[in-house]
Amino acid sequence: AVVSTQSGHYGRGNLIYIKSFIMSHEILFSYGDSVLYAVDVESIEKPDFITDNVISFFFEYLSNQSEYASCISPSVAQLIKMSPSSQLLDIFEDAEFKKDELVLFPINDSFSTEESSGEHWSLLCYVKAENAFYHIDSLNGYNSKSARLLTRHLNTILETNCKCVSLCCTQQNNGYDCGPHVIFYAFEIMKYYKHHQKFNAETVQQSFPSKYRETILSKIRSIK
Repeated sequence: AVVSTQSGHYGRGNLIYIKSFIMSHEILFSYGDSVLYAVDVESIEKPDFITDNVISFFFEYLSNQSEYASCISPSVAQLIKMSPSSQLLDIFEDAEFKKDELVLFPINDSFSTEESSGEHWSLLCYVKAENAFYHIDSLNGYNSKSARLLTRHLNTILETNCKCVSLCCTQQNNGYDCGPHVIFYAFEIMKYYKHHQKFNAETVQQSFPSKYRETILSKIRSIK
């Protein structure tokens, strides 16, 4: 069957696809500059990779919970990692995170500057008082190369000479739960910092909770 409209003829299959596309891009939640569409929420509900938008949503929320700590969005972290070293000081001259005591960066294994890609997320934590970066990877150092490059570029921006230290953490038991691990550890680190005003590496050594995706959905609904 073919349906006629003022703009042309569309097969029924195309109309179903268009309707599905529109529904998947319906805005369900928003916080600050971050928006979660139906497709983002579905990525949490399914046993699959969560979208970049989900991480951006939570990192923006966490950034507003402390005056001296911040969480950097995936897109900005990727920009820092992939920008030419010679341009870093100019690009990030006025970056607000330079003044913070604690900064969290989500790391992707992608080395593309063209589009969103990659298959694994981990977390890099900058602690000014410790003069160090801590890398938290739920897949046994899979993102070590990305972590080292991001650390090197951040040392240029921050004008520091910090080492990148890998921390032990619970390892994921599948190929797609890296995003929830990153969100979990970001929440735990920020919560600890907020109450104790000092980073403690033992914070990340607790077990990743089962069914954490349900917790993520509950947190989204509670954030105003």
